[in-house]
Amino acid sequence: IDVDKCENVTSLEHVQANVSFTFHRRGDIKITLISPSGTPSELLSYRDPDASKKGIKYFPFMSAHKWGESPIGRWTLRMETRSPQNEGSIKSASLDDTGEISYFGLRLYGSYASHEEKNNIQKRQDSNAFVPTQRELEWIYKRELSIRQSPNVMQKRDYQNVMNERQVSKENSEQSLFSSFRKTFGF
Repeated sequence: IDVDKCENVTSLEHVQANVSFTFHRRGDIKITLISPSGTPSELLSYRDPDASKKGIKYFPFMSAHKWGESPIGRWTLRMETRSPQNEGSIKSASLDDTGEISYFGLRLYGSYASHEEKNNIQKRQDSNAFVPTQRELEWIYKRELSIRQSPNVMQKRDYQNVMNERQVSKENSEQSLFSSFRKTFGF
C-alpha cells in the first residue's frame, strides 16, 4: 500500500493491519509488515498446533514497532509459507496448494507536529539536558537495587494495617467478653 499523505499524523505511534486470507493450513503462514522506513514487524508467527483451514477474516494485527516513524511511503505486507512440519500438515498439503489474500488495509495512529513544532522538538533534543556522571549513575543503580531487594513498602504497610486491625479486634472482643462476664456475675 502506498501512502502519499496521512492527515493529522506525522509521527506514528502504532499501526493496525487488517488482513483476510485463506490457506490450507493457517499455522503454516507467517505475516510481516514492513514500514516505508524498512522496519519489519512480525504480525503472525508460524504456529504448529494451528491446523485450521479457515484462514483469517478481517483480523486486526497491531504493531508499535514503527513508533516515531513517518507514515508516508510504501507499506509492504509479506506473507510467507513453510513446508509441512508434521503429519497433519503433510496430509492437508498438496502439490497445487494456493492461498489468497482477499483484504489488506492499514490504520495508522499517531500524532501531528507542524514543521515549526518539529524544529522545536529537534532543538530540545539537541539542547544540553541533564546527563548524570558515572558516580551519580552508580548511586542511582545502588539505590534502585536496594529498593528492589527490600520487601515492598506497600506490603509492609498492608501488613502493619492488618496487624493493627487484628489488635483492635482482639481488644474489642476482650472488652466485650469481660463486659458480659461482669453483667452475668454482677461485678
